[in-house]
Amino acid sequence: MALDAFQVGSFTLDPVLVLLGLLGLAVLALLVLVVIVAVHMSRRRREARESDAQLAELKGKIQSITNDEVRVRAAEAIANLLGGSTNWQGSADQQRWQSLTNAPAPKPVTTAAIPGLPPPPAPADTYKSDLTTYLTKMMCSARWSNGSVATGVARRAVAQQFRGDVVAVYDGLKSNACPASAKMPTKVMRDLSSAAETARYR
Repeated sequence: MALDAFQVGSFTLDPVLVLLGLLGLAVLALLVLVVIVAVHMSRRRREARESDAQLAELKGKIQSITNDEVRVRAAEAIANLLGGSTNWQGSADQQRWQSLTNAPAPKPVTTAAIPGLPPPPAPADTYKSDLTTYLTKMMCSARWSNGSVATGVARRAVAQQFRGDVVAVYDGLKSNACPASAKMPTKVMRDLSSAAETARYR
């Protein structure tokens, strides 16, 4: 069945050409949508690869810590940061972290039992400062400027069992030299500020 031409103002339009034009626009819109989706997926894959590389580097740094107690506590902190990830739960990496954090610290070798030798001086308790220094450097690293690690550290710092210095963590996050400070959630910073003030005047 032939379609009759129709008049629009002073123009005569062929309905077949109109339909072809509309079809062409639809195809063009579909192509644009496909390109947008492809670019988005490519960006997500690139971000995922960068995140995996950063996580692997962070794990390597923690495993290289020579102080056993600091290494275990740092591993615990990172395990808590990753605790909500479905890729982390039940994975081989999580099991390795758990074996690390559950391992008992080795007993120090002393000379107290050797006759004729004076007892060694008491070791300096640097755990609190060592842990705080490590966590502060990690959360304010430019590599973690999106605030994800800093948010996890801040939430850990307000917990009752935190053995680092919550005041130093708060002061570090408030510093202009910490790239993550601008990305911190308001509630997390409010809770951290309250805990730091309580500890500061205790």
